[in-house]
Amino acid sequence: MSLGVLTRSAVRKQSRAASQEATARYESAMYTVSILGDRLVSARARGASVGERRLLHTRIDDELARAIDACAMLHRRLLAAAGGVHHGETDPEVQLWKRRLNTALTVRSQHQLAEFDDEGVLTPTTMRPPSRAAYGPHQAGLDFEMAVET
Repeated sequence: MSLGVLTRSAVRKQSRAASQEATARYESAMYTVSILGDRLVSARARGASVGERRLLHTRIDDELARAIDACAMLHRRLLAAAGGVHHGETDPEVQLWKRRLNTALTVRSQHQLAEFDDEGVLTPTTMRPPSRAAYGPHQAGLDFEMAVET
């Protein structure tokens, strides 16, 4: 009987340590994002080079990915420990980490849109519309390609 208690205790300690590690990774990544965001604003204000701004955008994106990874890992673990989707949605810890995950994902998508709007950092590529000739099967009368007979 004590063996089962020791095992559960060891599992709880391991889970608690993983939770603390994920929390630390999330908080440090989000703190770094706020600092890099301030640096990016000042770089834009002073007219920094495109390469410098691109580097800041890359670092911000990497930190946000790190925060998202930490949130997702901990959210999955807490959700499983709470008993799955139906039981976990009422658990306050699961809800907290779900909110943090959604926040990190939202900040990342906003940052990616801002990166696209930052002049010169990302160059949109031009794309030609695909030709209907590339798709099949063809129906008579719907192909508008002109066949040249010689």
